[in-house]
Amino acid sequence: TLKVRYTNFQQVTRAMSSELRITDVSSMQLMLSDLLSRTQAGEKAVRLVGVTASGLIQKNEQEPQKQLEFNLESM
Repeated sequence: TLKVRYTNFQQVTRAMSSELRITDVSSMQLMLSDLLSRTQAGEKAVRLVGVTASGLIQKNEQEPQKQLEFNLESM
């Protein structure tokens, strides 16, 4: 789920589900880019962007955790 709040405090929410397991950052970036394109971000000034992911599963404890980074400038 992506929430965008514009500078006038109007807020829009866009959501997407996938039956496939998302295992890499690039897949999530594609989904977020698609969701963001369904808003007026870029046309209207944005105050805040929020992202929520649900249905997560616990990682194997031996895998290092990654902080996801998103370059909003290129979207």
